[in-house]
Amino acid sequence: MSSNAWGRLKDLRGALQGDMSACEQGVEARLTDFENSDTFLSNLGTEEDDFEYTDEIDEDDENHHLQLLTAQQQWEESIEQLGQALNWVLLPLLGKFLGRRTALKLWRHAMDYLWRA
Repeated sequence: MSSNAWGRLKDLRGALQGDMSACEQGVEARLTDFENSDTFLSNLGTEEDDFEYTDEIDEDDENHHLQLLTAQQQWEESIEQLGQALNWVLLPLLGKFLGRRTALKLWRHAMDYLWRA
């Protein structure tokens, strides 16, 4: 390798070491923040003005559950409507197409048989 390449490698190594030290400082800062948040969370349970649960939360859960049931019922109704559309529209059209095609082939075979004989 040339001396220019070695110089680039040294510069790169120095930059990486600088980046690593900055990362280490960031990790230490985050650990300190985490320790502070941990003490904050432990102090939450000792306050006298703790949040009391109300029936509103239960009502919200119940409303959400009712909305889910309504959505499920609507989904089932739409699936049933698609099934009816399939039975009333697509199947007769498919039967008509396949019936005509089959009848045409049968007629062609019958006529070939009769004209040959």
